[in-house]
Amino acid sequence: GEEGAAADPTQMARLSGDAPVWIIDPIDGTQNFTQGKPVFAVMVALVRSGRTVAGWIHDPIGNRTAVAEIGAGAWMGGERLRVAAPAPLAECTGALKNRFFEPDLARRIESAMGTVAEAFDLYCAGHEYLRLVTGTAHLGCYRRLMPWDHAPGVLIHGEAGGWSARFDGSPYDPTVTGGGLLLAPDRGSWRDLHSVLFGTEAG
Repeated sequence: GEEGAAADPTQMARLSGDAPVWIIDPIDGTQNFTQGKPVFAVMVALVRSGRTVAGWIHDPIGNRTAVAEIGAGAWMGGERLRVAAPAPLAECTGALKNRFFEPDLARRIESAMGTVAEAFDLYCAGHEYLRLVTGTAHLGCYRRLMPWDHAPGVLIHGEAGGWSARFDGSPYDPTVTGGGLLLAPDRGSWRDLHSVLFGTEAG
């Protein structure tokens, strides 16, 4: 988890090993939690040999949990999860934020916010992923890829039918913390968002 890796950065190397590794974020959305806002989550992932094989996102206040196992779909309360249907960017909503980005790309993202129906920043990746995997939002854009923030969500999103890739079009990897990440309902939507942000094709 974040606290353990901060105390001992060598723990991150375990993600590439053969032994199974549990990634746990007991409170994702700490700022919201400390301010008394109900937008926080518990996130858990199981990684084997650098690959996320299972993930959970639990919303304690909403009493709901999104669950996925690789190849077995994504589920919540016995109901199968599906991402939103593809739509033109002008009709999409998404977690688009320009925090942590270099100034030039931050400006591009700010401009992209004006091309979608709604851009939001919940200060909680867990709740942003819950919107994506329940079909109430379409897009996600992230700069920092710490595994406790993204390993569960990327797996659940993919098992719910979504498409995600790093900025260069390569697949998400929980062992890599850079390179950014875009999430969308399908590959075409991902390319549309990537083109708006970078002006080039990838993936």
